[in-house]
Amino acid sequence: MAEIREDSLVRYRGTGTIGTVKVLKVEDDGETWAFLDSTGLYYRLDTLELIEKPPERKELEGMTIEQMMNAFNGGKFRNLYYFPYMYFCLKVLEYQDKITYFGRGGIVRKT
Repeated sequence: MAEIREDSLVRYRGTGTIGTVKVLKVEDDGETWAFLDSTGLYYRLDTLELIEKPPERKELEGMTIEQMMNAFNGGKFRNLYYFPYMYFCLKVLEYQDKITYFGRGGIVRKT
C-alpha cells in the first residue's frame, strides 16, 4: 500500500472531500495529521485514502430551475448540487459575516 506524503492526492473518508496534502504534522503523541489545500484543515492520516485522480464532477449546466430549487430545498439532487456548489458558498459568506444562514434556505444579508 502506498504511503501518504506531501503532494499526495487524497480523499477524506468521512465526507468525500478531495485535496492535496500540503503539510504533514506529527504531534507529541505520535499522531500524524495532513493539511489539505482544498479545505485549509488538518485531517488524521487514518481518515484519508490515496486516490489516483479526482473524480469527474457533474456541472450545474443542463439543470432546470425546478431541479436547482429541489436541490436547494433538500430534494433528491441535494447531494449532487447543493453541498458542493451552494452550501460551501453560504458558509464562506457566513464566516465573512456578510450573511446569517439559518439552514433550510433561511438567509439574511447583514449590512
